[in-house]
Amino acid sequence: MEIIIETLVGLFLPFVIDAMNKGVTNSRVKYLISVFLCLGLGILLNLEKATVGDVLGSGALIFTSAQTMYKLYWKNSKVRKVFQ
Repeated sequence: MEIIIETLVGLFLPFVIDAMNKGVTNSRVKYLISVFLCLGLGILLNLEKATVGDVLGSGALIFTSAQTMYKLYWKNSKVRKVFQ
């Protein structure tokens, strides 16, 4: 069940990451913002057991699903162009 929640969070995250990166021009800073946001969400989802492995695993899964969603849909979507 946890994997499903992390994947769903990652699917809706590109919108949030795009909003946070709106005024940022440096691609490395954009990348770091997305990584730290995903790790932060990994911490929030694992507050009960908060081991380093669980947090990193959750953060990695959230980051991977967010990047996949961004590349497959969000990057060229008409919805993104409306919000920019």
